[in-house]
Amino acid sequence: MHPMPMPGGNEIVQERAPLPYTEAERQFSRFVQERMYRLLRGDDNALVLMRRYHAGKPEVSFFMPARLRKGDIRGRIAEEIVYGVLRFLDPFAPGGPVVQEAHYDRLTEVQTFPTQYPHIVVERMDVFDKAGTCCQYVEWRAVRLQNQRKSTLINRAVDMANLALEISRFFPLP
Repeated sequence: MHPMPMPGGNEIVQERAPLPYTEAERQFSRFVQERMYRLLRGDDNALVLMRRYHAGKPEVSFFMPARLRKGDIRGRIAEEIVYGVLRFLDPFAPGGPVVQEAHYDRLTEVQTFPTQYPHIVVERMDVFDKAGTCCQYVEWRAVRLQNQRKSTLINRAVDMANLALEISRFFPLP
């Protein structure tokens, strides 16, 4: 059965082969996705993704956890993971970085896609056999990245303040 065509691109539904990540690249992809989620939830106010140096020899550097050695991650793979975040943050772009994890019996890849709602994303998860030769299934799920209770309380306070300002327009102080 073939997926129905989707307007604006098929990256979210098309069949794909697993990416050739090393273990360090899997950890880096997970780190970048977790940092992106922290930004979306409001846990962090900024996310530095990459720095490109132009003076002298052109170089690119990436911010990664200390447990990973720089030499264990191929530059072009790290750059593609970071570009995935940049594409994700563009409201008209396709999905974000592909995060790969190796489990004892399977290989999974997760890619996040923006939606029209600011704090809800769609996650596509491809599950392959351990060798990465056969896709076992693809799952899509909608995920809220915002603490609804905390946001509701803040929104109520903002609504009350706005209501007070509206009332003050009709009943000005003498």
